[in-house]
Amino acid sequence: MKKIILRELLRFYGKQMGTSLFYIGALLLFPFCVAMKIMADVRESYIYMDYAGLLNGLVIPVQGIMLLVAVYMYQLVADEIQYRQSILFPDIVRIQYQRVLAILINHLLFTGVILLFGVVGVFMYLQYEQVPWSGFQVDLLRHILIFYFLPLILAALWGMNCAMIFGKRKVGMFLLVLIWVLLGPLNTEFFSAYFYGGGLEDVRSLLFMGPLQPGSVYLPLVGYLGSKALLLKNVIHLALQGIVLFLLIGQWHLRLLRRWMTAGASFLALCLLITISPYALANGQRGFDRSYDADLVKHYNIPYPFEPSRESLDYTIQDMNLILNPVGNQIEATAELKIQSDQTKLALSLWHEYRVISITAKAEKLQYAQQGDFIMIPHVPKQRIHTLTVHYQIKNSAYFPVTQEEWYLPATTNWYPVHQPQPVNRLGVETLDLIVDRRKSIDVRITGDLPTDLVSNLTRQDARTMSPG
Repeated sequence: MKKIILRELLRFYGKQMGTSLFYIGALLLFPFCVAMKIMADVRESYIYMDYAGLLNGLVIPVQGIMLLVAVYMYQLVADEIQYRQSILFPDIVRIQYQRVLAILINHLLFTGVILLFGVVGVFMYLQYEQVPWSGFQVDLLRHILIFYFLPLILAALWGMNCAMIFGKRKVGMFLLVLIWVLLGPLNTEFFSAYFYGGGLEDVRSLLFMGPLQPGSVYLPLVGYLGSKALLLKNVIHLALQGIVLFLLIGQWHLRLLRRWMTAGASFLALCLLITISPYALANGQRGFDRSYDADLVKHYNIPYPFEPSRESLDYTIQDMNLILNPVGNQIEATAELKIQSDQTKLALSLWHEYRVISITAKAEKLQYAQQGDFIMIPHVPKQRIHTLTVHYQIKNSAYFPVTQEEWYLPATTNWYPVHQPQPVNRLGVETLDLIVDRRKSIDVRITGDLPTDLVSNLTRQDARTMSPG
């Protein structure tokens, strides 16, 4: 008997799947939904940054397409699995591996081509709206790969595995729908309280493959949701289902030794997935992570628990030199402040997520206490004009992202020590009147390993320096 029949199987299942109105119709729902969104949006007037919102909510129809694909694959495989007891010959396992591989390859091709139709429609719409070609389009493709393409491949594996276990029994279809509800991209909507509590970096995020908020997949200055960690997480989901499929087919071996070898190989592969799974939690796009919302609301409850005294605010910052050196997803920062004051204690304002490492004056370390959005310094040199050096870390934040790809440090953050009598941010509303053009009162200078595309209200003097001009 011919053992390698993959080419014949590819043609056979390609024709069967390509002529299935149910299967092709399910996949065509994606470009149809894209077309409907474009038709709805093309008459709207948007500001430039809003055009990226075209993909908001598209994961919802993708969730429906996943169920349809899973049902089709279940029926396709189950129709043949019911006869497996009567065709147990030595090459059945090899043939079965080739059969599922042929189905998956055809599914990859059909899914990729039809998703491409939708992507071309999106690109044509953006071109029509005069959105220039840039890394934005690459970012969009990565998002589609992670949240549309990979889940549709995973849905096929769900259907095939359920068919392998249950055949044509109705309980298999029930379990398939249950898996779709529990693990599909919209489980973050069905069980929002549970997943919002952990966010994208908690171990419970391994149980979902979609965005935490399907209606919000793009943030200005950050881009589309789609980090390497999220890609790895969805690849782990795929690999896990692939291991299950490999194990189920391997149990058809006539020899006990080969069945044990299949189980051993599956166990080793599972151990590898467990080993690399922590890397799937190293997500740097905290702006899409809603687990931080409750902490921020609690932090800025009125009345704010940290109030500096009037005496500690009786000073003026005359000059400031900021030294910024990026290290991974954070910035090592040093602020040299020239301060005029007659007081012996000071209160500086700095965003509470940024940890102060040390404060010195003329090489002498000063005592300090970081209390909320304030740095309380109880003893400063007794002279009218002195220089303080504050060394601190600017870390990646859910509200002010700092990664290897982007820095977002608006004035509302107080990402450098300033004179301010009230907390930095009460959810972005009450303190907008506190934000002024500090160039009028402070001579600010920034030096260090600065990105070439850094945008600021300061003037770039050279590769390592920005100043008022």
